[in-house]
Amino acid sequence: MNRHRLNSLFLWSLVAGLLLFSCGKGQPDTVKKSNDSKKNNGTEKHGLKGTPAARDPVTPGSEPVAKTLVEGSFQCPRLVFDRATGQPIVKMDQYVDFRLEKGQIFTRIHIREATTDLTFEQCRNLKKDGSDFARRFDIECRTFQGLEGAQFSIDAFLVNAYAGISPIIDSSYPKYKSLVEIGKRTGRGTPRRTIVFYADQKQMMEFLCYP
Repeated sequence: MNRHRLNSLFLWSLVAGLLLFSCGKGQPDTVKKSNDSKKNNGTEKHGLKGTPAARDPVTPGSEPVAKTLVEGSFQCPRLVFDRATGQPIVKMDQYVDFRLEKGQIFTRIHIREATTDLTFEQCRNLKKDGSDFARRFDIECRTFQGLEGAQFSIDAFLVNAYAGISPIIDSSYPKYKSLVEIGKRTGRGTPRRTIVFYADQKQMMEFLCYP
């Protein structure tokens, strides 16, 4: 009888110990995922979430772009055309700020179609495969995210949009003559680069970049 009671107590203690071990095992994984998520979303770059420094570009989580690309900082106001006259107009209140530095690209997007400033989650070098897109652009960026990890809403037509960033523009650039003419008509001169947003392979927005 005593031996049977001792065996029962031993089995009960063993079961209770296993239950306690399994209950406590999952907690560190949950904390780790939370910490990893916070580390990767870029919210630590410029202070508190949702309060980025004014017009201070922030880096997306992207692979480094080629260090052979010309480095520098650019302000890129939005280009629109008057519907009645066709006159090109530079909208200074909407823009993309970006810079290339040590193989990294930093972006800040301020457009009326989004409720807060945005950046890109991914940017990559384009392979020169002979396509029109690769001839016009050196870098492709995809997937909008809120600057500093902020929540945002965006017009539906831009949900899956992507962007091309041109090389430094010179006389060999495919759209050179057109950009020279636009620069004259806006009074801003020929842009140093352009950034173009596409959706479903259709051009949606263009930004003219100046140092």
